[in-house]
Amino acid sequence: MGVSLDEIAELISELDFRKPPNVLDIGTQNLYRADTDRIVAFIRRFNDVYDPEALRSYAEKLSLGSQFYPGIGGINGAWLGDLLMRAGLNYESLDIFEGYRTTIFDLNRDDLDPGQAGTFDLVLNAGTTEHVLNQFNCFKVIHEAAKVGGLIYHSLPMTAHLDHGYFNYNPKIHFEIAAANGYEILWAKIDGPEGDESVPERILDTYSRLGWTRDYERSRARWESRGIPSSAFAVLLRKTAEARFRAPMETSTTAGPVSSRVGDNASADPVQSAADIRETEQALVKRLNADLRPTFDEVMAAIAVHAQVKADWPSPLRLEKYALELALEAEAERDDLRIRLTKVDALLADAYPLSTFAEEGSLELAPRETRQDEAAAIMAMPDGEAQFARLVRLWWDHFRDGEEDRFPLELEFRAARGAMARRPDNPQIKVWLGRILAKLLPEQAIARAGD
Repeated sequence: MGVSLDEIAELISELDFRKPPNVLDIGTQNLYRADTDRIVAFIRRFNDVYDPEALRSYAEKLSLGSQFYPGIGGINGAWLGDLLMRAGLNYESLDIFEGYRTTIFDLNRDDLDPGQAGTFDLVLNAGTTEHVLNQFNCFKVIHEAAKVGGLIYHSLPMTAHLDHGYFNYNPKIHFEIAAANGYEILWAKIDGPEGDESVPERILDTYSRLGWTRDYERSRARWESRGIPSSAFAVLLRKTAEARFRAPMETSTTAGPVSSRVGDNASADPVQSAADIRETEQALVKRLNADLRPTFDEVMAAIAVHAQVKADWPSPLRLEKYALELALEAEAERDDLRIRLTKVDALLADAYPLSTFAEEGSLELAPRETRQDEAAAIMAMPDGEAQFARLVRLWWDHFRDGEEDRFPLELEFRAARGAMARRPDNPQIKVWLGRILAKLLPEQAIARAGD
């Protein structure tokens, strides 16, 4: 998920800066397509306290992390919240995944922390709630978070997006929620149309392969020459009164009055939460390089639960590789397992692009106790082949021992820049660079003017 600099600048300009505004992000957003000069101008406009050279250095990295590439999309290396905090705002986010200043929160089931109720000057919903089944709870949380006089911004899919989320939104939902809760509508707009999505390719072909499509040939013939343009609807609202959230009901086609017995439906508890599944998987990965290695049954049970709940992230490749290796020890004749292991090795190379450079030569691995000195020596070296070779070797030392998360972020950033210079057409390296910047930028202090 991401927003453009123009989009956020328009919203921020509506806020009162006599004290730092509080912003709540419903789903932790990335910043997309922002160039260095405009990032500098944005921060200076709202919080001109930084040393110009230090600010530009930061903005260059943030701009790099915001890049959007054809066939890849956003590399998600620039947190929106990091930009807003530098601009002098207070930023918080609710999401099911770890992110910048993020509280883990299930929009299907969780209630807003009472300490957060009515405290936010701006609540952003820029492409999150369409992924959540419980729409009532989504809009209730947003309503409760906004202070009286605070702004609520929705930017959500309206047409097409055939394989994206659960919902497209009829603009009527926003207008009727506004009417039910006394919101002031500041403005509304429609973005698009962009391209045409193919119903046969996105829906009919996919579900036909699964055996679910009835009357496939005639349906495909009807839709073959037609596409659905992609569009989004955006609206900016102001909360005008403190009251409990009221959910409207669309009644234009009903034949009589709505019964007073109609009430809210409570969702059932899931068998296992996404947070529990992720925690289990992460614990197993950590054990892979420890003395107490997980058993085949433990790993397969985790993979099975993941598949059953259709989690939004892939099963850890290192777990699958480990399970395949154990299975091949018992059934060496299984060519299907061997083929899949080859595929997993290729996927691991995509996930850890630096490993392909490490395997090109014979690396003499260094002991743990020398790594800190080696890192300092590399930091002092100029960019070039010698520095890159030592970066690769040091990274490989960490990866071999299952400690790649302890590899210094600044060194990994230099390694990624070096790898991209050597293989500029490799999309995995661009995505990897985005992941690094998403972690590195929030930790980078910017010197203030006069310091």
